[in-house]
Amino acid sequence: MSVGIIAVASWSNMAMAGSGPWTLEPGEHNVYVGTDYFRYASFRGDDGEVAMRTRITSAGGTAVWTFGMAYGLEGELDARYESVRVRDPADAFCTMLDVPDDWCAPTHGLGDVGARLKWRFLDEAFGAPFSASVHLGFRSGEAYANRRGRLTTLGDGSTDLGGGLSVGRAGTLGASGWYQMSIDATYFYRFANQNADIGRVPTDEVNTEASLLVSLRPSVGIGPTVAGFWRVSGRALRPEEADFFDPDYWGSLQAAQLKVGGKLGVYSIDNGPTISVSVLQTVWARNNPADTLSLSLGIGQWVQARNRAGD
Repeated sequence: MSVGIIAVASWSNMAMAGSGPWTLEPGEHNVYVGTDYFRYASFRGDDGEVAMRTRITSAGGTAVWTFGMAYGLEGELDARYESVRVRDPADAFCTMLDVPDDWCAPTHGLGDVGARLKWRFLDEAFGAPFSASVHLGFRSGEAYANRRGRLTTLGDGSTDLGGGLSVGRAGTLGASGWYQMSIDATYFYRFANQNADIGRVPTDEVNTEASLLVSLRPSVGIGPTVAGFWRVSGRALRPEEADFFDPDYWGSLQAAQLKVGGKLGVYSIDNGPTISVSVLQTVWARNNPADTLSLSLGIGQWVQARNRAGD
């Protein structure tokens, strides 16, 4: 699920190939294909109280292609297809509020698509205390923009430009173990969908993620993850005052969310596929779902450069 009322950003909360500050070598590729499931029911308002209760589920697939362009420089493309529905069509928020006819209609289709360029400017392998990179990119929800006002929206339906910083460190543990820890932060400038009395909608957004993977054997890594987002300004979620006929109502909220969980990776020692599993649960939310449970399962395949085969 992408940004907006669901608020799971394209570049966080998934075991994507390009996470962290590390980059592929020139000519290398990594392809990730995964499936994701989200479930939530309670929407917490600006005052911390539950403002809405409506059970919603989402399922979808994600594809990510990461490729090494030059030393320390990589590109990444990602796309998502998803389906969102209200679990009970007779829910009071679908039948008793003054809402559009399709407000609770199931929504499916192409979600956010994105592209990113990452440059690693510090490398621990050459004496630096840690690795670090900066990244630039964009994400776009234009494919579903005409349905962004639904309760079952796929996101905000906007096009955003982002820039950020990633830092991390990896090393060995014992005879055959290893560890990897990283922190990513991205600031998104968001192009307005329309003019509104509260200013630009949606407003800019900050996405963050921190993770640690630890392995006592080369083929398995496991560890905690913390991920969140914060929209810098907007209004509070108050259903009794809301105009749900406004397609940019969800995008106008000053939303934020923090999730914690963990990741598990199973790696092939002969350069075969990597299996990754991620589980995250909301622990704090503002004008956003307060009980989001997200599950992700994916497979990644690394392909070495042709001119390095046999090294």
